[in-house]
Amino acid sequence: MNKLNLVLGANGHLGNNLVRILCKNGEKVRAGVRNIDHKEPFNGLDCKTVFADILDKDSLINAMKGVDTLYIAAAVYKSWAKDIQNEIINVNIKGTKNILEAAAACRVNKIIYTSSTFALNHDNVPTDESGWNQSYADPYRMSKTEAEKLAWNLAKKYNLWMVSILPSGMIGPHCFGHLTPTMEFLSKILNNQLPIDPNFNFSFVDIRDVAQTMINTSEKGKNGERYILAQENPISSTEVFHIAKSLFPSTKIPSKKPYMLMYTAATVMEFVSMITKKRPLMLRSQVKAFYKADIIYNTSKAKTELGFNPKHQKTILKETFNYLKAQDSMIKTA
Repeated sequence: MNKLNLVLGANGHLGNNLVRILCKNGEKVRAGVRNIDHKEPFNGLDCKTVFADILDKDSLINAMKGVDTLYIAAAVYKSWAKDIQNEIINVNIKGTKNILEAAAACRVNKIIYTSSTFALNHDNVPTDESGWNQSYADPYRMSKTEAEKLAWNLAKKYNLWMVSILPSGMIGPHCFGHLTPTMEFLSKILNNQLPIDPNFNFSFVDIRDVAQTMINTSEKGKNGERYILAQENPISSTEVFHIAKSLFPSTKIPSKKPYMLMYTAATVMEFVSMITKKRPLMLRSQVKAFYKADIIYNTSKAKTELGFNPKHQKTILKETFNYLKAQDSMIKTA
């Protein structure tokens, strides 16, 4: 009998791609979701959906019964909210605590924990797995850093086998319900909703490459290790605009602005959002993190130990732009 795999956050972007690959490989899969009535992400997939809310420990214990390998892909992914503390920070930290305690209670054999490159110390160039984020200006970055640190403390306390993967900006197909902030950025480019080229640098990785490497991690990963899943060199937002335009000529390429103007604009946007309670188009923390940034990663450990072999950024950007355009067309014709 195949081992039982549980994917938490199975209807999310990463979780759903992970479920699809596991099912394709003939693995026994339990898909943990908060809304079991949302069937679309699992159409045609041979898996069982179960209720699993990371803020409800009893639901997690129920979902983990008999589970051998636990893939944690459930978390809040956003950098702004009306109530940052309760909607982002508390959810990711308390959710991590509940998951690890439930895994200990159910004696789960292996845990693959999804963190983020945001939890790394980017003062080191190239960035490797040895450091931790030192800036808490961004609530998402803070929550992912503190949540991963907590996960390691709990794994040690309960003697749990755990590996963490730290992906960069994940893009690709099978994004249901709503777009992630990363996917939304690309969608805005296609729909000419960005009035300026932010002059940001990014590290985009195919979400299917991340999902496959997570599966590899369950077999090849070394207990107690962190693995960066990212591109070694960045791509600029200007290049991203041009890739979109090469596919869809109606895409507009806006002008770039200097850093101080960008930062000032983000400051104004954040101030306005405090009044309107609507998410700003741009945040100061994003300007600080991405404007002409040296986003260079050392991914040698993941490549050597896990077989991580990411597709080229230009290739996956073209695939993702085509996917988003097809999704837009389906919505318009529905």
